Amino acid sequence: MSKHKVLHISTECYPVAKAGGMADVVGSLPIYQTSQGWVPSVVTPKYNLPWYEKHTFRKVFSGSFNMEGREVNYDVQKVKKDALPFDYYTVDLPGLFDRDSIYLKPDGQGFEDEAERNLAFQRAVLGWLSVK
Repeated sequence: MSKHKVLHISTECYPVAKAGGMADVVGSLPIYQTSQGWVPSVVTPKYNLPWYEKHTFRKVFSGSFNMEGREVNYDVQKVKKDALPFDYYTVDLPGLFDRDSIYLKPDGQGFEDEAERNLAFQRAVLGWLSVK
């Protein structure tokens, strides 16, 4: 029987980064899929949140792309074993996600560059997957 591989690409994953229910789904679905013989993984942006400070990562890929006339560099990192019951990757995009919140500034307003942040995350994941 061949095992199905699935990669969950998300801005949230419990217990790593949680703002709402999406984090709960993305954090629990891979556990269920493993019990069904699947091989799940999760990738999210790398935030400046406490969970990241408590874990060690190793770089698995580096890349760059041009976006609106500027070079965007990124690293894909994998958390060291046993931090989660599935493989977890994070995309380090300096200046875009390394903030103390997933979606909101300290004043409760959303980030003005939300579209740019998410496009950069998607492009980085696609760049990584295209050579994987």
